Amino acid sequence: MKRRYLILIIILIIIGSTISFNYIKIYSTDETNLENHIKWFINRPTIITDKIDIKKAIDIGNKKYVLYTYNDDYRGDAELVKGLNGKYKIEFTNGGSNLFQYRVLVINKLKYLVVAGKNYDLRIDYVKVTLDGHEYKIVVPQQEYFIVYYPVPNDTQSIFPENGLELFNKNNIEISNDIYFNYSH
Repeated sequence: MKRRYLILIIILIIIGSTISFNYIKIYSTDETNLENHIKWFINRPTIITDKIDIKKAIDIGNKKYVLYTYNDDYRGDAELVKGLNGKYKIEFTNGGSNLFQYRVLVINKLKYLVVAGKNYDLRIDYVKVTLDGHEYKIVVPQQEYFIVYYPVPNDTQSIFPENGLELFNKNNIEISNDIYFNYSH
C-alpha cells in the first residue's frame, strides 16, 4: 500500500514539473523574448516560419495585443495575459493572409473591439464596423501598422463584425474594394 502511494506521489511530481516547465516557457518580458515565444507558439505542431517581425504591440488592461508579420507579408496577431509575476502568457495567436485582424476581446470583464493591420499607403482614415446592429467608427492612426480598440457594450454577442470592415479615406469615401483588390495575395 505504501508503495502505491509512493509511486502516485512520484507520478504527480513528474506531471507537476512538466506542467510547470511548459507554463514558465510561454512567459516573456521583453520584445526579443516575445518574438521568440510567439514563433515557438505558432510553430506547434508544424513549423510555419523561422522568423516573425513584431510590428506593433499595445497594452489594454491586463493584456497585451501584438501584431506581427511572417513569411514575407502574412500577418498574425497574438493576445497575451499578464500573470501575477508581471510577465505575459500567450493566450492565443492567429495568422494568415488576411489584410486585417479584428475581433471582440474580453479584457478585465469589459469588451473591446480590436482592429489591427497595415495602413496601406496611409490611405485609411477610419473603419466602420457593425456589431449586433450597432455601427462603430474607429479612427486609424496615420502609421504604417496600427492597432486600435474601442469599448463595446458588455452584452455584445458577436465576436466578429457582421459585414467585415468598411475602410474610408479622409474624404469619407469608402476604399475597401480598392485596398483589398490592390493588396490581397
